[in-house]
Formats: sequence, C-alpha cells, structure tokens
Amino acid sequence: MNFTEVIAQIREEYPDDPVQRGKLFESLCKAYLRHDPRYKNTFSDIWLWREFPDKEEVDTGVDIVAEERSGKRWAIQCKFYDENHILHKEDIDSFFTTSGRYGISERVIISTTSKWTKNAEHALQGQSIPVQRWGLRELEESPIEWEDIYKPNKVKQRKQKELRPHQKEALENVVKGLKTANRGKIIMA
Repeated sequence: MNFTEVIAQIREEYPDDPVQRGKLFESLCKAYLRHDPRYKNTFSDIWLWREFPDKEEVDTGVDIVAEERSGKRWAIQCKFYDENHILHKEDIDSFFTTSGRYGISERVIISTTSKWTKNAEHALQGQSIPVQRWGLRELEESPIEWEDIYKPNKVKQRKQKELRPHQKEALENVVKGLKTANRGKIIMA
C-alpha cells in the first residue's frame, strides 16, 4: 500500500470525522519523520503535541515537535484536507503564534492540499523562523512501507533489494581476496 492509498483509505473510513482524520495524519507524519532515511538520523526525539513535555498550552496549531540531535527544534503542522480544499492564511495563523515559542528554529507545514491562497503563501515568506511547505509528494516519495496505517510506530521501510546469487558469490570472493591482499579488482556487469 502506498501513501496515496493510505490517504484515500483515511478519507473513506472517516468521511465525517475531521478530528480522527487529522490525528491519523499527524501520526503518519510523525512516523515519516522517524523512519524516512532523510530524517531518521536527524532527530533524537519526535513528539506529537499532546506528548511534548515542554508544552504550556493545549493544541493551538503545532502538531509535532521534532528535536535534532544538536538540540535544534522543529515545529510541524499537519493539515489534512480534501485535495480541493483551499488553505487560507487563517488556517495557519495559530501555528505561527505557537511555534514562535519553545525554542523553535525550523517550521514545516505539511498539507494534503496544494491549493493555497496568495495570503497563505505570502505568510510563509520573510519569517524570522524559516518555514518549509511540504505536500503529499514528499511523503509519497518516501521508501517507507505504509501498510500499517493504524500502527504508525511499526512503520518500516520497504524491503531492500537482495543480491542475486552470482553477486553474492562475487562479493564473498572479494572479501576473501582482501583478507590476503590490500587491493584488488572486480569487473562485473
């Protein structure tokens, strides 16, 4: 199951429950940050807002806080909308307010719609804390295996390709040869 199918499944199973759709999408985004090869070694901690130990307020726009190994913090807002929904500046205002606190140095807005008003797009520009805008493409391109949608902590990467028998044999011979020589050559298609 790819990410597009997961999004379609959430929409189908919760057509009238935007809160549940949003919670599932937040969990998927957290799983993405935890397991995608581009980010899995970047962050030491990733919290959904309700888990974040330093929060002083209820959910007011920040959905995920991710902390890099260096201590630098990212605030992430996850917007699960119909693909035809138009995202307005008012939809992201509370995110900017809340993410201005808590030592945040990077911001990301992940949305399931690519339709933003000019004011919403303009709000991203010139912020003192940089803002990235991610769409579904970033998550669709991930090598994560999205099969376990309802178990986001168990999301794993797609199975790696395995060496063919002749490649395994060649690799074993190279390793064996390098035990007695400090260099060698292998030529193979």
